[in-house]
Amino acid sequence: ACGMPDQRIVDYLRQNQGKYPVEALKAALVKQGFPEADVEEAARHAAGAEVPPAPASDFGTDAPADRVVFGVGRVLANGKAMFASPADFFSRLDPAARFAGPAAAIAFWGFVSGVITFLLAFVVPSPFGLIAAGAQVVMLPIMAVLLSFIGAGLFHVVCLILGGQGSYAVSYQVIAAMSTLFPVSTLLGQVPFGVIPVQLVGLWLSVSAAQSAQKVGRTKAWAAFGLLTAFGVLGSILAQAG
Repeated sequence: ACGMPDQRIVDYLRQNQGKYPVEALKAALVKQGFPEADVEEAARHAAGAEVPPAPASDFGTDAPADRVVFGVGRVLANGKAMFASPADFFSRLDPAARFAGPAAAIAFWGFVSGVITFLLAFVVPSPFGLIAAGAQVVMLPIMAVLLSFIGAGLFHVVCLILGGQGSYAVSYQVIAAMSTLFPVSTLLGQVPFGVIPVQLVGLWLSVSAAQSAQKVGRTKAWAAFGLLTAFGVLGSILAQAG
């Protein structure tokens, strides 16, 4: 076992390691007759006992430790956290997260929307009948997941154009979080112009996500997503009028 390092070697290394390569200094000490093990021990002592930890590789600074976790078991908690503080919630999305958890959350809310659609068919008769309404319980989760990748792509492209810095995985998690609005949209869709409030809430969440998750400037986010929402609202009004 090595004892205390030879202080002469330590002093020699500390005095000269800024001027000459450490390996050259160690070789010179060994050549002078100092045991190689003693030289290595002194070199470690001269350089410091511990190497400081490397910074995290995630984009941005001060990456939060409490990343948002997606999954069927987390849908209610995530929805509550998102509406309570969108900026904090979206800032905690994981840029390295897998897609399975967010996709499961989207499928869950699609399933809930399908069940609501089926139940509403008993109150407001569906023009396609109960069988078609019941089929939505299966079809809506599947369609929601398939379309979510396109929706995330559109959100991501808009953010990139505006100078966004986040990954596509982050954009997909944004869409997964906002899928909480699916059942509300299904219910309010039965009321004239009822989907418009959902679109406005979607605007609020989209801007918060663009700012906090993708680092897009506030003014640019409101301008871009506000314009897109305006087109969506106009479409809803025209559809209702028709």
